[in-house]
Amino acid sequence: MQIGVVKYLIYWWEIYLYNMKRRSSLCYLEDIGTKTMNNWSEGIVNIEGMQIHYCRTGGDKPQVVLNHGATDDGLCWTRVANELQADYDLVMVDARGHGLSSSGKGDYLSVSRAEDLSGLIQTLDLNRPVVGGHSMGADTSMYPASI
Repeated sequence: MQIGVVKYLIYWWEIYLYNMKRRSSLCYLEDIGTKTMNNWSEGIVNIEGMQIHYCRTGGDKPQVVLNHGATDDGLCWTRVANELQADYDLVMVDARGHGLSSSGKGDYLSVSRAEDLSGLIQTLDLNRPVVGGHSMGADTSMYPASI
């Protein structure tokens, strides 16, 4: 029984590593064949020693910050962003220890991710953006209002 669990975990870890390698930059966007993403930008902001990576659709539109779930990265929102980018400036964040953001060095607390998110919002000079997410990202999204 224990060997089956270990094989299962190894299987999912290999899938995770494969996805991280393929989706860790805008180069991945070329693979899915969507031309509208060519206008997207990406960047890194430094927040208290952490480098937080993000992708952004841009434009002078209402701002929405999207946070991903555990073991994913900001580009998990690609299909959603394709549908919404005509009406919204979407910012898709890689949480600490995910995607191209730096490692959390063992600190992956919700409050730490929320401080990263608040710092990113301030650094990018976003004006009262809508903030949302799924799974771990939803948890992260709830904290900035309490900081």
